Amino acid sequence: MVTMNKRFGGTLSPSVVEANPVLFVDDELGNRVVFSQAFRGCFAVLCAGSGEEALQIMARQRIGVLITDHRMEGMSGLDLCEEVRDRFPTVPRFLVTGFSDRDTAIEAINRGGVSRYFAKPWNLTELGAVIESTIRQLDLRSQLGALEQAVLDRERELSRAAIHTEVLHDVASINTAVIGCCSGLESILGHSGLSIPPEIRHGLQTEIAELRTAVDIIAALHARTRSQTQVAECMPDRVNLLGVITAAVGMVRARGLHGARVKIDCSEEVSVFADRIDLSRILVNLLSNAVEVLDTVDREDGHVRVCVNVYVNSVIIDVSDDGPGVEPSLREILFERLQTGHAAARGRGLGLYVCRQLAEANGGSIELNTTSAEGTTFRLTLPTTHRTDH
Repeated sequence: MVTMNKRFGGTLSPSVVEANPVLFVDDELGNRVVFSQAFRGCFAVLCAGSGEEALQIMARQRIGVLITDHRMEGMSGLDLCEEVRDRFPTVPRFLVTGFSDRDTAIEAINRGGVSRYFAKPWNLTELGAVIESTIRQLDLRSQLGALEQAVLDRERELSRAAIHTEVLHDVASINTAVIGCCSGLESILGHSGLSIPPEIRHGLQTEIAELRTAVDIIAALHARTRSQTQVAECMPDRVNLLGVITAAVGMVRARGLHGARVKIDCSEEVSVFADRIDLSRILVNLLSNAVEVLDTVDREDGHVRVCVNVYVNSVIIDVSDDGPGVEPSLREILFERLQTGHAAARGRGLGLYVCRQLAEANGGSIELNTTSAEGTTFRLTLPTTHRTDH
C-alpha cells in the first residue's frame, strides 16, 4: 500500500497513486535503485532494466507515467517512447539523458511524443513535482471521462424511455378504442328488439370475447414494458460544485464548441445537494447553448461566465453570455418542449425543458434571469442541504 504523498504536497490519495503506477526504465541498476528509494514512498514505482522489459510490463498492467533513460543498450529510450506512443498513446512519456543537446530534445518530441525532457542529474524535487502533477491530470481526465460516460448513458436511457412512453401511450389509446368497440357491439347484441340469428350472435360474442382477451394480454405487456423502462432514479448527494463545473466545461470543449472563452467564478469549497449526473447535464446544456449562440453569430471574442453565489440554504449558479440575447417572442415559452432561445440555434429545443425537469427533481429551479442585446443569464438555484419535501 502506498502511503499519502507528503513530500510533494500530499494532494494525491493512495487510491489515485495506486491506479497510476510510475514505470522507470534504465539499464543501470544504480539509477533504478536511486529512483526507487527516492519515490517509492510517494508513488507506486515499477522499474525495468530495458525497453523490452518495459513493454512486457506495460502489456501486463496499466501504467500511469513512463520515465526512461535515453542511452541504453539495445532499445534506446527514444525508441521506447516511440513504441509506447504507438501502442499505449495515452501514457505520458518523460525522457532522461545525460546528453542534453537540443537535437535530442527535438527528436524526442517529434518521434516519441515526449511531453517532458530531463537532463541528468535530475532534481528530485522537480521530477517528483512533475510526476505528481501529471498523475493529478490523469486522475482528472479519468474522472471527466467517467462522468461524461455516465451523462451519455443517462441521456440514452432517457431517450429510450421517452420513445417507449410514446409507444405505450399509443398502445393504450388503441386498447381504449378496442374496448369501446367491444362495449358497443355488446350493447347492440343486448338490444331486445333486434333479431339476430343464433349462430351469428354466438359468432359475434366469441369474436368480442377474443378481442377482450387480446386487449388484456396487450395491457399486461404494456405494464411489464413500462416497468422495464424506468430510468435511473434521481439520487441527490453532496457534490463539489467547482469540480462538476470544470468537468462540464471540459465536456463542452470535447464536443467541438471552442469559440468562446469560459470564465468560472466559484470557490473550491462550495458544495450543493444534487444528483451529480443531473447537475452535469444541466450545466453542459446551459454552457453548450451559450457557446453555440456565440459561435452562430460569429462572436470570436465572446465570453461565457459561470458565477456562483452561496446563501444560507441555497446556491445560485448564473451562466451568462454576451451574445445577442433571447428573442422577445420566445421568452415566455422558452422552457417548453421544442423551443430554442435563438432562431439560428442548431439545437433541437429540448435542452431547457429537460433542464427545468432536472432542476426541479433535485429540489431546485432554473429561470431566464436577464436577457438583452448585450447578453443572457440563466439562473440555476440548488439547495445546499437535503430537503425532505423533495
